[in-house]
Amino acid sequence: KVGESERFAQLRSVGGLLSNDVDAGILAHARGLGVWHRTDLFCSKCGSGDVHPGKTGSERKCGGCGATHYPRIDPSVIVLVTSRDGERALL
Repeated sequence: KVGESERFAQLRSVGGLLSNDVDAGILAHARGLGVWHRTDLFCSKCGSGDVHPGKTGSERKCGGCGATHYPRIDPSVIVLVTSRDGERALL
């Protein structure tokens, strides 16, 4: 429950206030799990609406067929290709 002196904020508006990359990673992961739990409401195997959180935060179980669902993982790499002298970047 959020108290009167507390409020929810968009990740983009508070991300710059974090002191290190570890905190930013944890916050991004938590937000992703929250969105996944709000939007993954039906079983992709049997279509049942009886899907609920499992034993861990990154697991959902279907009460209809017993299937276990996990969030998508989309790995990515950010790369900057530069010239040998470091003066130019490939865009």
